[in-house]
Amino acid sequence: MLYIVTESKAKILGKKIKSYVLGQPFEIGVGIKNIGKNVVKDLKFSFSIIWSNQQRVTFESEEPIELLPNKGTIGQFESNAMAHGYGLFMMGKVKDNTSNVNLFDINSKPLKRMGAIHTIYAKTGEEVFSYYALIVASISLVIIALEKLYPFFLWFLQSIGFL
Repeated sequence: MLYIVTESKAKILGKKIKSYVLGQPFEIGVGIKNIGKNVVKDLKFSFSIIWSNQQRVTFESEEPIELLPNKGTIGQFESNAMAHGYGLFMMGKVKDNTSNVNLFDINSKPLKRMGAIHTIYAKTGEEVFSYYALIVASISLVIIALEKLYPFFLWFLQSIGFL
C-alpha cells in the first residue's frame, strides 16, 4: 500500500501558512506498507512531481528497503513549489528482488503506473497576499458599517425608551 502526505513549509511575513506557495519549500512523506504475506526485500522506488510548466522533480529511495508482512516505512523528502498551478505526483519505478510488486492506494484500489497518485496546488505570493488583503478590507468594512449604524441604534434605543 502506498500513500503520500504533504505539508507546506511556506512562510508569509514570518508566519507559517498551509498553502503551497511558488518557490517555497514543502515536505513530502511517502508511506509504503507490505500488505502481502511474504517479506519484500531490496525494495526501491521513485516518484516524480510534474508541474504545470512541465518541470519535473524526481525522487528516489536512497537505500533498498526490507518490508516484513503488515509492516511499513515512511520516506521523507523536501522540494520547492516549481510553478503556479497543480503539481502531479506520478509513480516511477518500483522494484524489489522478485520484480513482482503491486501497488494499492489507501482504499486498497490498485494504482496505475501512469496516473497521478497525489496532487497539490501551488499559489503565487500575490494570491496569498490578495487573500489577506480581502480579510483586512472585510474587517475595515464592518468597522465602517458599525460606525455609520451607531447613530441609528442610539436613536432607536432612545425612541423606545430603553435609554
